[in-house]
Parts: sequence; C-alpha cells; structure tokens
Amino acid sequence: MKYYQCPIIQVSNQERLLKQWIEQFDFPPTPITSFVVISNPSCMIQVDPGDKSTNQKVIHGHFLPTKIEQQLAISKKQVLSTKEVQNLAKIIIKHHKIKPTLTLKQLNINATELLFGVQCSNCLAFPMQSIHSFWNCPTCHYKSKDAHIPSLRNYCLLFNETISNKEAREFLRVPSTNVMKRILTSMGLQTIGSTRSIKYNLYPLINLTSPSNRDIIISNSR
Repeated sequence: MKYYQCPIIQVSNQERLLKQWIEQFDFPPTPITSFVVISNPSCMIQVDPGDKSTNQKVIHGHFLPTKIEQQLAISKKQVLSTKEVQNLAKIIIKHHKIKPTLTLKQLNINATELLFGVQCSNCLAFPMQSIHSFWNCPTCHYKSKDAHIPSLRNYCLLFNETISNKEAREFLRVPSTNVMKRILTSMGLQTIGSTRSIKYNLYPLINLTSPSNRDIIISNSR
C-alpha cells in the first residue's frame, strides 16, 4: 500500500496560486473550482460518510463531465467577457512551458538504436544533406530550409536541452563545423558559454510545434 501527500491540500494550493497568477495580469477576481480526479477506475475512494466536502472534491475520472455541468449550472454569472476569456487563453498559452520528459532511459532505448541525421518529411528517408542553405533528400530530391528543426527538437527531448556544435554535427550528420554554426546561429537560439564551449538552448523548439509520432524513427542499427 502506498501513501501520498494529501491531494486536496495540493490542488487547493494550485488553485490559490493560479488565482494569484491570473490577478497579476489585471483580470477581475476569477472564481476557480478544483477537483481531485482519480484516473484509475479500479481505485477505491474511501471517505468518511459524514465528510461531505471530501466527497464533493475527490471524484473518479468518468464523473468529471457531470461535475463540470453542475458547476456551469451553479455559476451562471459571467465574470469575464468573451474578449477577456480569449485574452486570458492567449496569456496562458504564451506562458505555458513544456518540460521535456521523453528520455531514452525512460523508454529503455540505447542511443545506438536511433537513426541519426535529418529526416525527409516528404518520403521519411534518412539522412538529408545540407547543400547551399537547403536540406536536400538524395532519395526523393525534396528540398527544405528548416528540416533540421524536428531533429533538434527530438535531441532536446531525448538527450539534453542544450547542444554544442560538435553534438549537433554528430546528431544531424553534418561534417562541416562552419555549416553547423551557420545553421544554429540562424535559428536565433540563446547561447550559453563562449568560443569553443558555446552551447545552444533548444528548449524554445519544444513550444513551436508538438513533435509528431513520426519525428522519432528507431532502427536496430545506425
């Protein structure tokens, strides 16, 4: 049997912090209702029958739509205008940060099982070649200027949030140091360190577009 920190206290703290965060953008006091949702349908929720507050706060996942409908019926007063809701949504999206969690260790994958290089988005072949500021596919002759971005996004997810020129050359299979430097500097990435120890921050690539399933191709050999 496992025991966890009280989820009700945890979600109440999150509710309070979210309200404070919204207020800093000069929105009127916004009511927020939080629930502890148990996703595992076989998990038993045992609560003292007299504890009505916990019974209302802790629910199974399948009951969440009903709870939302109940809250909408109770809270009929419109606090934010449609325009304010849209502005708040934009602010939340702008400040949202995705923490990379897809690591090789979690997936139990050895780095030698990965296909290195830039993948062609047209025919999915590996690797594309960097020629005169374009990525060229030797298989289908497709050309792209930004085909390296999905590969660098994968590097961020699988290996590290920063990358050096040498690491990028090995991962993208680009032999030239100068070509790799041009590619990385043209992306406007924040740099860490200087001269030979310089590294480029890949984290902003995570928020550009969510990686698709076909971005990561695994093989038995490189």
